[in-house]
Amino acid sequence: MPHVLTEVSSFSRHIKNPARREVQAKLRRLIQTTTEIPIESIYGAEREEFEELGLTDAVLLHFCTLESAGIRCTLLTADANLALRAESLGYGVIYYGDLRS
Repeated sequence: MPHVLTEVSSFSRHIKNPARREVQAKLRRLIQTTTEIPIESIYGAEREEFEELGLTDAVLLHFCTLESAGIRCTLLTADANLALRAESLGYGVIYYGDLRS
């Protein structure tokens, strides 16, 4: 999902070195070894959340509706608004904002 990888890459740029180099190296390896599931932007744009949360978050919420081989998605996020919306829709969520302290 290019939307997700772009967001993760952008967020990781805010980490200070030397940790950022390690995170970027792991992200690079993940990208090189993972098969992306393409989700067209139209699926995000058609969602009610598009206007409030934007394209990436709306696509993530759409992704949470998909199941593959009986495996349900769990959304990992530090975005409170996205976490609240996903929880209200009954999606599995781990909100990292609750873990910060």
